[in-house]
Parts: sequence; C-alpha cells; structure tokens
Amino acid sequence: MINGRPLLIVLAWIATIAGLIWALNIGTIKPIDNTVLLTDGQVCETRDCAQASDIALPVHFPAHYAAGHETRHLRFDLSLPTVPQDLQAVYLPSYADEVFIRVNGVTVHGSELGGRQPARMWNIPVLATIPPSLLHTGQNQIDIALYGYPQEGLVLEPFHFGEAQLLAPHYNWRFITSAGMARFNLGFMAIAGLMLAIIWLARRNEPIYALLATSCAFACVICIHFGFDTSAIGYRWSTLAWQASVSIYVLLIFKFCNHYIGEDLKPLETVSLVFIMAELVVGALVPAAYFFDTLLFFKLHPAILSFLVLAVLLGNRSKIDKPDLRIFFFFLSMASAIGVYELYITAVVDPGRNQHIFQFMPLAMLCVCLWLVISRFMLSLRNYEELTGSLQETVTAKTEELRLTYEKLGQVERLKAINDERQRIMLDLHDGIGGQLVNTLAYMQNNQRGDTVIQTALEDALRDLSLMLDSLETDASISTLLGMLRTRLEALLAEHALEFDWRIDDEPELPHPGPSQNLNLLRIVQESITNVIKHAEASIITVASDKDSITIRDNGKGFDPAPDGRRHHGHGLAGMRRRAASIGAEFDLSSGSDGTTIRLVWR
Repeated sequence: MINGRPLLIVLAWIATIAGLIWALNIGTIKPIDNTVLLTDGQVCETRDCAQASDIALPVHFPAHYAAGHETRHLRFDLSLPTVPQDLQAVYLPSYADEVFIRVNGVTVHGSELGGRQPARMWNIPVLATIPPSLLHTGQNQIDIALYGYPQEGLVLEPFHFGEAQLLAPHYNWRFITSAGMARFNLGFMAIAGLMLAIIWLARRNEPIYALLATSCAFACVICIHFGFDTSAIGYRWSTLAWQASVSIYVLLIFKFCNHYIGEDLKPLETVSLVFIMAELVVGALVPAAYFFDTLLFFKLHPAILSFLVLAVLLGNRSKIDKPDLRIFFFFLSMASAIGVYELYITAVVDPGRNQHIFQFMPLAMLCVCLWLVISRFMLSLRNYEELTGSLQETVTAKTEELRLTYEKLGQVERLKAINDERQRIMLDLHDGIGGQLVNTLAYMQNNQRGDTVIQTALEDALRDLSLMLDSLETDASISTLLGMLRTRLEALLAEHALEFDWRIDDEPELPHPGPSQNLNLLRIVQESITNVIKHAEASIITVASDKDSITIRDNGKGFDPAPDGRRHHGHGLAGMRRRAASIGAEFDLSSGSDGTTIRLVWR
C-alpha cells in the first residue's frame, strides 16, 4: 500500500528537480553577436497596421473562451545603415501556433492565413531567409502574423535578425532540442516498442514487457504531438489524443511498477482508468470555447499518478534490487518533474519560460526500458552461468558415480569369475582327490587290509581336504564353518572319548573375511583340537566364540608353554601364531595343570 511518508518525500523530491529545471531556464533567448534582437514593436488591429499600439516582447495574448481561430498582426521596424551583401534571416525561437512573415511587404515565410485550420507548429522554430534585394538602407518593416486558437492564446517571444549563417547554428540547436528531440524519441520509442513486443511474444508469462511495449506506443503519440504539425486531424482530436496518451502512458507505467514489485493496487488503477474514460468523454463533448481549459484540469491526473508511481517504488524499495531501484526512481523522477514543469508553463499565461521540454520525457522512459532489458538479460546470464555450473557439478558427480559403478561392476564380474573358478576347483577336488581318498579307504576296509598307519593317514588327508573345501564357501559364516569342522571331527572325537562343548555367544566377524582367512582360522582350530587329542589326555574340549574372539579350551594335563618346554608343540604353535597374524588376530596361549586355553582376539 501507499503511505504518507514516501509520498511526501516524492513530492519534495519532484519539487526540487522541477525547481532546478526552472533555474536552468532552458531555451532562454539571449542576444547573438552581430545580430539584432527585436523586442519592441506594434500590435495592429488589421493587416495594414492602420491602427496599432506599442508592445514589448515577449507578448502573450490572453486565452479567452471563443471557438474557431484567431489572427494577430504585429509590425517591427528595423533600421539598417547599409544594405547587407550576404543572405539575411529572421530567426523565431518560440511562438504559437503558426506564423506568417513578410519583409517590406514580401512574404518570406508561411502561406496566407484564414479559411483553414492553423498549423500546429508551436514547437518548431522558424528560420526565414531574406535575400539582400528585399532590404534597403534605412527603415525596413517586418510584419508577423500569428494564427492559432483563442482557447490557448497566441505567443511571440523576442526574435533575431542577422546573417543567415550566424543564426543557423542557433536555429539548429533549438530545433534539435525541441521538435528534433521529439522526432528522435519517436523513432527510438517505436523501435523499443517493437523490441519489447517481440520479447513479450517470446515470453508471454512476463506481462511487464507487454505493458512497456504498449506504453511505448502511447509515447509515440506524445512525440508526434511535439514534433509534427497535427492539424490534419483537427484541433480537438489531436489535442485530446496526445493528452489522453499521457494519462494512459503514466497508467501503464503505474501498472508496470505494481507488477514488477508484486504490489496489488487495482483500486487505484481502476480509479485512474475511470478518470481517463471521463477525460475522453468530456473532451469529445465539451464546447470548443471551453475545450482547452477543461482538458487543463484533466492534466492534473497524470501528474498525480506519476507521484504515486514514485511513492510505490520508494515504499517497496526492499523488494527491488538496488541498481534497478536507482535507475527506475531517477529516470521516472526526471519524467515526472518534466511533466510538472510542462504543466506549469502550459497553464500560466506568462510563465517566464519559452521552451517546452516535455519531448525529453519519453527519453527518460526509454532509459528505463533499456535498463530493464539489460538487467533481465544480465539476470538470465547469471542464472544461466549458475545453472551451467550446477549442471557441470552434477555431470562431474554423475561421471564419478558412473565410474565407481563400472569399477564395482568390474569387481563383481571379477569376483564372479573368481567364485566360478573356486567352485570348479572345489568340484575337481571333491570329485578327484576326495573321490580317490574315499575309494582307497573303502577298498582297504572291504579287503580287510590291516595297515592302520595308511588308513589313519588317508582319514587325516580326507579331513584336511574337507577343511579346505569348507573354507572356500565364501557365503558361509564363521559359526557355520566351525560347525562343519565339528561335524567332520565328531568321529575322531568319539574315537578318543572326548566330549565337545560348543558355546556360540555371538557371530565372529574377521577384520578381512575371505577364503584364505577362513582356512587359516579353521587350521588354527583344527591344530588346537588335534593337539588336545594327541597330547592333552583331556575329556572335554570347549570351543567358545563371540564377535571379536574364539577360544579353544581343554581340561587336560597342560604343558609348559616356555620355549624349552615345547618340544612336542613348538612347530605347531609357531604355525598357529603365523596364521593368527595373517588374519589380524592376537594369539594368546595359557596352559597349566587344569588344562590349556588358546584364545584368538581381533579388533
């Protein structure tokens, strides 16, 4: 919403800018070296100046309520000591509306007045050239006829007489800063409007471009009014068209600002639209004599609305990027101040200023349009760079992820190949050597061969082969492998009257599981049980395990674990220690009269 503080700040700011523009006194008419500045003359009742009264320029014939057209005749005396040799000229910086000039009775500018609509040339300076042949030594007469509308009043500012080449630069500058600027802006606003319309067609989801394109179209109407003669469509309709265009133009800028900052001020927009409709209806129906003053009242509407535009921007500055806020606020402030200045010099009979500057207003808006396009382009570019960077990071991450996936797939394939080869070896061992050992034992038993040494060796070899095959089962847990070892040793344990005590508290987990580690662990357990059978004279063997350890304990006679007391166990214990180290386990041995305990611990 709009609150009072931003509005008061805006009013003070616009008053300051308008005051500075006033102080600059743009277009002030000053003497030009080596020329004559004409300020004193006579106003005539008729063309032949039979009756005349003295006047001093500038002269502003008061507006009055009358329909139709009005003509004012003025005469100025010019005394020349000699007839100049070079081309001379009369330069009129400011007048209203149309001017007709004669020098010593010969027309040098314009056509006969009356019987037609006055040409709307009030913003176009005049440089009327005078051949030296029209001049003579002594007194010369310059007759000027002003032709215009009584509702607005006729105006003539001081003008110059002198060499054409001296006056031409001043005329050119005046033309460039008045009608020329309006025509320049007309071209640029037409191009900007077309570009914005094309952008909107490509980006229909951003209506701000449509608003700006439409505002450029109405700005073109304003530029035509300040740059060309619009009398062809009639005084009423040309004046109504450009003033309504100003109101619509400011309303579109108001809607643009509201949309840009996301502010909902539709009630104010509706009131403004109703005011414009009233302006059109009243302007079309009001009597000609009161037309200008009536529209002068409606000129307050765009001025007030421009203040609200700036108040909305200022009140919502936190929603706008600082560069955008500065550009928008500055140029829209300039446009609003120019509008206030123009309203003053139009409404006051003798404003003390003679050059219109409203034709500069669209240029300020053009800067806003260009900045918006550039700002959006830079924003899109930044978003594109951020998106590109993000996509590059995503691509890099996905590439690395894909590489790791391929590596894992390769590892899986290699592991599958290794597992397949392992299964083939297991099958060969089982069907080959295992089958031969079983057949040899069966042959000895069937044929009553009594060589117990060979039979025992064959049974040990078969158990050893079974142990190797069990260790190759990669999917089996340690508890399962120990269980398989127990099953294969049950006959041997029973043969020696040994009781097997099995205690599994938790599933053991080797630091680096695999077939080799499984085999080394089973070898240690097997070697421990074999030593108990051969040397301990025990009755119970206990195997206990938890997550980080395995313990093998017996209740035998024990032995001296010192180096000089291990003559039966030295090589076996050394092998068990090496195997324990290979699987990352600590080998702990203790033995006494109550038995021997071997403990494998890993962390």
